Amino acid sequence: MRASNPEVAKSLFREAAEIFQTVGKFDSAASCYRNSGDYEKAGIIYLDKFGEFGLQRAGECFSLAGHYQQAADAYAKGNLFSECLKVCAKGLLFEKGLEYIQSWKQQAKQGFGVTGRGTEIEKTEQEFLESCALYYYKLENKKSMMRFVEAFNSMNSIRKFLRSLGCFDELMSLEERSGNFVEAAELAKLRGDILAAIDLFEKAGKFKEAATLILSHVLSNSLWSSGKQDDSLLLTKAKSLAMNETKDFYDFVCTEADIIANKKSGLAVRKYEMIASQRHKSVRGEILSVWRVLDVHLDTKVIEYFWEVHDDHLLHSQQHMISKIYVTVESLVYFKKYSFKYFKKYNPNVLQKLL
Repeated sequence: MRASNPEVAKSLFREAAEIFQTVGKFDSAASCYRNSGDYEKAGIIYLDKFGEFGLQRAGECFSLAGHYQQAADAYAKGNLFSECLKVCAKGLLFEKGLEYIQSWKQQAKQGFGVTGRGTEIEKTEQEFLESCALYYYKLENKKSMMRFVEAFNSMNSIRKFLRSLGCFDELMSLEERSGNFVEAAELAKLRGDILAAIDLFEKAGKFKEAATLILSHVLSNSLWSSGKQDDSLLLTKAKSLAMNETKDFYDFVCTEADIIANKKSGLAVRKYEMIASQRHKSVRGEILSVWRVLDVHLDTKVIEYFWEVHDDHLLHSQQHMISKIYVTVESLVYFKKYSFKYFKKYNPNVLQKLL
């Protein structure tokens, strides 16, 4: 009759279920209720009369009835992890599913109450959490999204998920709260928040990275200018950070900072900065030093040039740069050629070398 007259068939199943229930044939009664479409009554019988053995069938019936909360509870009592999370997802019971996951993990840590947990259930949990997080992301509710993201099974899975959505602010905040300051600093750099990156490197004890980043940041902001007060403070901070590293690195930072600061100074100082940059193998420092030497030459009045010619341009230029306060035509020619050498070597990447 199911095919020819389904409504009559359902009525007969329901009548039979009531008779079976009256005489204590609960398995048959539940089966007949299920066939009649009365899934809730079938689920109640499985739940009340069959204990642990009826939990799976109770969950199935409640799910068919659209009572997802009851279905999830039945599956959870039977430690049917996958089925529980699937019905939570189907019924949009995200918070409930999260509670189950947290409870199962806590029980597993304590070593009781949870059996059968393995790679498969962890995969199911991860899929559930990702689906919930994505649901809230689409609703532009990032606060709720992060509750599920933070429950992911590993930091790597969190990074992969948030990066895929471009949620760098949320990831950076989480990395910092988790004590992963280096990772947070790299994200800050990616976002262009250099000052935050500097602070995060400092928190991580990465003083070398922080000081180096300051030098690049200040140079990019004040190239060919006298610099701002904030830049001056940052350069001072770079020197302070460098004190936590080797003496050689500290000397390097001090030299670079002084060059970048571009304070008014004589040729002897500029020459010293150039030699120091060569010693530290700093292309940036050497290029800037040479350019600043040329600035001194070009800023000097013609009358102040020492007009004499020598065969050894290099030796003569270096000697006068160190011991004299005036410049020569030869020193101008020498350092002009010196700067062209770098342009030829590094162009078009000279700015990358500088920054």
